[in-house]
Amino acid sequence: MRRLWLPILIISLVISTFCAMYVAVGAAAEAEEPHIPEGIFSESASCDKNREIINKLAEEPCPVYDMGEEPFTVSLYAPEYGDYGTYEMDYTVKRAYFSDHLPSGACEEKLSSFEGLSGGRLKEGYTFLLVDVIIKNKNEEKQMYMVNSATVRGNALLGFVGQQFKNSARLHAELYPGEPLETTLVFAVRTDKKEAYQLIINNFGYGTFNKTAACIELELENE
Repeated sequence: MRRLWLPILIISLVISTFCAMYVAVGAAAEAEEPHIPEGIFSESASCDKNREIINKLAEEPCPVYDMGEEPFTVSLYAPEYGDYGTYEMDYTVKRAYFSDHLPSGACEEKLSSFEGLSGGRLKEGYTFLLVDVIIKNKNEEKQMYMVNSATVRGNALLGFVGQQFKNSARLHAELYPGEPLETTLVFAVRTDKKEAYQLIINNFGYGTFNKTAACIELELENE
């Protein structure tokens, strides 16, 4: 009788051990599965919407606006820092004028290098073109904005009033919801070419002259 139940007992123990191992492996595999946050689907939908906006704007040519005598405001989209999406912004141009001096609040040490500058000062044959603007983030979150998205007839931005950062981020600004950035853009242009200028606000790259950008004809004054 003992010889009969002993093999049965051994077989039962083997089956129980195998079942326990199977359950443990299954539980481990289940634990290793990546957890998908609930918000991931809404974030994906938001990215899809942003792509739709960009694609639609990219199909149309860059609009040209006349600044006029009063402050001019245009609504644009800008890329979120890191290219995760887009946000809406208002860009107001208040005044554009020539000057041989930097505006109050502009830091010579933070100006970008340019052939018309020497130690933060103008070389002979150049003058500053200054543009007073207001940049407003219409998003509910803080955004980091590349202020050097603006150019005037191929002349890159040298700096702006109220720069916070140094090195490669010196032409970036933090835009807080409900706190418009009121500043003056600083460009350097040749004195023998003081005719009409366009301010090109190109948030999506210098080579994209479509409706993701705006071209504004400046009404220029002398200081």
